[in-house]
Parts: sequence; structure tokens; C-alpha cells
Amino acid sequence: IVDPESVVNHESGFRYQSNQLSWEANLFYMDFDKEITLNGSFGPNGLLLNQDVDKSIRKGLETRLDITLASNI
Repeated sequence: IVDPESVVNHESGFRYQSNQLSWEANLFYMDFDKEITLNGSFGPNGLLLNQDVDKSIRKGLETRLDITLASNI
């Protein structure tokens, strides 16, 4: 039996756009309690099994950059 998970999630983002350039950046921090994760095992019915992880943290930076070199490219 898997206990319910809870998460505190903080995110902040930035976006810039011009005719030839589009740039996005997003910082994130996620603090999980009792995170439900796959454990890599299969049950007797063939479904993936889950487990609780007492404490876990995810943090990082996501970015995206689009550049238009010419209108016909």
C-alpha cells in the first residue's frame, strides 16, 4: 500500500521574444514527502509496482532558445 505524497513546488520563469530570437528560462525547486515512484519491479498482473520515498528534492533550470536565421529557413 502506498501512502499519499505531498510536494512543495516553487518555480520562476523568464521569457524574451523578438523577431529573430525567442528565449525562455525556468528555475524550479520541488520538495517531496512520501514521493510515489516506480521501483522497477512488476506485479503478478504485469503492472509496474510503486513505492514510497520518504524525502526527495528536485531542483534545476530548464531553458529553450529559438533563433530564426532567415525568413525562408
